[in-house]
Amino acid sequence: MKKFLELMAGYVERYLGYDRFISWLLVVPIVPDTILIAEKIRYFDRRGMSQHAYAYISRLLKKRSFKVASKLPVILNAFRPEMYADSCLLADVLGQKKMLDEYRPKTAKEVYSKIAAQIRCFNHSGAMRSFSEYQHWLSNEDKQAFTSYAKQRDLYVGWFQDVVDEAWVNTFVDFKGALREGGVAFYIPPVLKKLSICPVCTSSFYVQVVELYKNLYSSFPGGERLKIVPFLQFDWRNAGVISGFSQAISYHTKVNNGVYLNVKESALSGYFTIDAGGYSGWHSASNISLDEIRDIVALEGSDSIEGTFRGLFSEFVEKSESKYFQFSANVTDFSALGEFYFLPMQVTNDVVAGLAEIDTYQLLCEMVNLARKHDLTIVVKKHPKCRSALVRDLLEKVSTCPNVILSSDSVHKIIPYAKAVITVNSGVGMEALLHLKTVITTGGCDYRAATYAVNDVSGLEKRLLNFKAIDPDDIKRFLHYFLRYHLYRYDDVNKIKLFWGRALGLDFHENNDN
Repeated sequence: MKKFLELMAGYVERYLGYDRFISWLLVVPIVPDTILIAEKIRYFDRRGMSQHAYAYISRLLKKRSFKVASKLPVILNAFRPEMYADSCLLADVLGQKKMLDEYRPKTAKEVYSKIAAQIRCFNHSGAMRSFSEYQHWLSNEDKQAFTSYAKQRDLYVGWFQDVVDEAWVNTFVDFKGALREGGVAFYIPPVLKKLSICPVCTSSFYVQVVELYKNLYSSFPGGERLKIVPFLQFDWRNAGVISGFSQAISYHTKVNNGVYLNVKESALSGYFTIDAGGYSGWHSASNISLDEIRDIVALEGSDSIEGTFRGLFSEFVEKSESKYFQFSANVTDFSALGEFYFLPMQVTNDVVAGLAEIDTYQLLCEMVNLARKHDLTIVVKKHPKCRSALVRDLLEKVSTCPNVILSSDSVHKIIPYAKAVITVNSGVGMEALLHLKTVITTGGCDYRAATYAVNDVSGLEKRLLNFKAIDPDDIKRFLHYFLRYHLYRYDDVNKIKLFWGRALGLDFHENNDN
């Protein structure tokens, strides 16, 4: 034991740093099989045989042994940090599956909880077995919920389940297959877990995500040197990075390494971005200028640009379509307010909040101060998913200000009458562009080229006092550019095929202008 630890300390100190080894040593369970696993990986590494190390780990994982899986994370944290996250997930999921399979419920509520948990662990067959065994304990309402889940799974997953099953194996085992030349890592998002018994899971958003992924999978060009290697992505915002792919595609991520393609729902319902940089302010479009966009669309003709705008206007504005639910009732007569600025609030802990120069909380405070100082009127709408007590308290305080109006109306009812929309990087800013409204942004976003971007309060104040509307034709140019090159409707198979052609450098003939 002492000799092994001395050898290990020397290795880790040399290659990983002694502090890291000490941290590892404090938590690693010193048992014979752990030592053997670590020693064998070290043996391969010393001889430059990384592929053999991966194959060895693969064989261990293939056993699906919770005993082994529970020991691997601490080992891989030192030797294979890129695999550490997935090994932790393996231990967690296998542990949950083992626990759930052995768990004997004693009440109807426990039966319901067991089946729901099995679904969340992708253990669909186990969920169905539990349902069959304990259905006499369940109410008719509960039975209907699980029956609906089964139907949803058949409807939305169906043939896709084969891919999910393969992804389960690849995620923890098939490293050799994953490292094939020309392999494309295809991370399947956890939205499949959402197709469960939860009523909200019947929403169009989840259906759109699944349909998009089915179309991405079925539209993949394939060939001898192009293979999809599916993986399960257990986290909305992270995908375990395994090196060796020519390309990788994952959901709600912002991995910018020249290999990953990041999928994310856009501000426009039904449309998604697929970008090498990420989404919002990490999206590649966030770095482009309006002059560059003018040059890109210059040869496409005004009729084409106008046609794009009219199509989007009809699809979203005329139908009052929005990403989030909007009240249709007119609570406030905005036409009678006169000149006002619209400030749509955002969720304070959203990932994109980190892109703010002036965050949504500070922006509201500063806008209230500017409204008092310059006799401006602002309409404020709380984000429908905001649960912040700080924001709630702040809104209660500012609601007494004579220049501030709190509204719960649809954004499509407010925007037409606003002088401008002021936001950090909310999707409402993109929706405001569909109304050809001037938008002022205080944070990075993918539509920033079509807005006035300000970095501090003084810049914001100058924009308001020396207001000049953005040219509507420039807004139309941006919308045409963004739809043509960066937006993918979930059911537009032709454009999804074009995406693969561009992403993989294949010669696809464009047959869809959008």
